[in-house]
Amino acid sequence: MPLTIRSGLTGITGKIARRLARTSIVLYLAGLLPVSWRSYLQVRLSRLRRIANVYDYATRLEFADSAGPGSQRFRVVVYGAFFEIWNAALVAPKLWDDIPGVVEVLRAADRSSLNLPAPLRPDVCTVIIPLGEEHYRELPERYLSLRPDARSVAILSNKASFAAYLEELGLSKLCPKSYKRIEDVEFPVVLKRVDLAGSVGVELVHSQAHLNGLLKTPMFRGHETLLQAFVPGAIEYVTHCVCKDGDILWSSSFAWDLGSDTQFGIPVFGATVSVPAPCRVLFHIAAILAPLGYSGPCCANYKVLPSGEIAIFEINPRLGGSLMNPRNIDLLRQAMAHIVYNAQ
Repeated sequence: MPLTIRSGLTGITGKIARRLARTSIVLYLAGLLPVSWRSYLQVRLSRLRRIANVYDYATRLEFADSAGPGSQRFRVVVYGAFFEIWNAALVAPKLWDDIPGVVEVLRAADRSSLNLPAPLRPDVCTVIIPLGEEHYRELPERYLSLRPDARSVAILSNKASFAAYLEELGLSKLCPKSYKRIEDVEFPVVLKRVDLAGSVGVELVHSQAHLNGLLKTPMFRGHETLLQAFVPGAIEYVTHCVCKDGDILWSSSFAWDLGSDTQFGIPVFGATVSVPAPCRVLFHIAAILAPLGYSGPCCANYKVLPSGEIAIFEINPRLGGSLMNPRNIDLLRQAMAHIVYNAQ
């Protein structure tokens, strides 16, 4: 029987925070906020996410033992406050109820919440699933997890480091051309903050004057940035993977019609279409992850060029947002099952 630990007052507090956070995200993605407000928006969204993570949604779910005799049983800890809108999917009882062996699910929003009590039974293993890159660094070693090492996180979570890594592997043709000098830029060009996610800090730049103006805004001033060639095309793809020691154990892909090739990012609740990933796409993703011996979930965002080749924008070393869409719960369950059963 699922158990939700939440009072009426905290539930209302979390609901208000959730609505404010979602409204802010929608306004940002719709381009209704001026660039000068976006730095403030980042701080505000982070605060609202923390509030909603603490006060809304279940903190503990308990399930009937569905594992057979001699089978492993698991307590799963979903750790971190990443995108607030993920919570509804990650603590949905029907997500976990059909994963054999999972008897308990806990949600830990911050590091202090990882001081866990003993499992319900002595034969239960604890598996921690961190949500964001910053949460990998905080995991207690005494628990099982399927996570990338520090080098993998450093390379994949930074857009400039990722581009340099592909160049080192001789795979730079798989990503958009990066400009190392402003003098070499061919407009239009894409300006990116190297450290942000969710298409935040990504702008299409049309001229030198436009670029100079953006670099003076709070979003970009004083931060490391990357200039990459603009890749036309209104269809963007994402391939979600679960890997272990550089091998892809599971994958699922979606396509999203951006409506315009000047838009960026795949929204969680967008009308994504599940598509089979061509073998060449999985081959290229594997070629990038194998040298890292990558373990854990990841998601690759890319476009398919007229030539049939792909332009990979990034591979995020974490779960991806489009899996959190309620209609994709079966695929999210598959990903979670692979993470739990392969944790080490």
